[in-house]
Amino acid sequence: MEDIIIKSSDFKPEDSNLQQLLLEVDEAGYKYAIIQDKSVKLLGRQSSYPFSEEHDLFETSFAQIKVSLTTKSFTFLPEIYFNPTLENKLKAFINFDNQHEKIFESLINKIDIRSVYAFKDSQIKEVETLLKNPTLYPQFLPFYTGATQLAAKTLHPEIFINLKKEHLEVLILKNGELFFYNIFEIKNKEELKYFIMLILQEKQINAKETNLKISGDIQLDSIFFKEIDQLFTDCTLIDDVPYIRTDENFKEVSIHQFFSLLSLYLCE
Repeated sequence: MEDIIIKSSDFKPEDSNLQQLLLEVDEAGYKYAIIQDKSVKLLGRQSSYPFSEEHDLFETSFAQIKVSLTTKSFTFLPEIYFNPTLENKLKAFINFDNQHEKIFESLINKIDIRSVYAFKDSQIKEVETLLKNPTLYPQFLPFYTGATQLAAKTLHPEIFINLKKEHLEVLILKNGELFFYNIFEIKNKEELKYFIMLILQEKQINAKETNLKISGDIQLDSIFFKEIDQLFTDCTLIDDVPYIRTDENFKEVSIHQFFSLLSLYLCE
């Protein structure tokens, strides 16, 4: 995808002490945003080289820095069943690598679900070497948090998918709450279709009666979208994030590409 950087008409770098830096790092490069007073002041995407090689912006002192990192080592369990004595069992369950990873856990707000996950030491070092006091989040937390803001909160399941360069995230909400989440490595449209159909079958969901909202690195004219659109009757790109404002400078931006990034704003 084309690299971009867009600024609002009233962006003031000198106000960094009042701003949040949001950063999403994955195999496709990185995306970043600066937020102030619930408004996007700067939005950028870089796919040609790692963010650690770039740039003066990240050396600025922000009021808060939130970073989303990709992990496939995670699990969820009801808070009522969580206690520290389970740590070794959970580490084994997510195939935790004690020599090269660090374990984390956090409570998903309002639904009493505990997430346990691991980041590679190399991921943590890359971020903490360049940024000042960043807060790290696994990719599923902003995706889930943003999706709950768009969910209809009906008894019927709603499906959200987020496409990255080599990965597919699938999130299912039921009554506005977490019902299913997983991330899959995909290389082509056949694998994309296979994983979606597998989930529909396992969760006994009728695609023709289910809303699907799409975000990430995908366009309406792409073969991936056309493949998905054949499965679902109601299939749309997420073109609005109601919890963040943008001015006229961002009117040509495909907001769905930045949905997960901007949803970091909601993470606590």
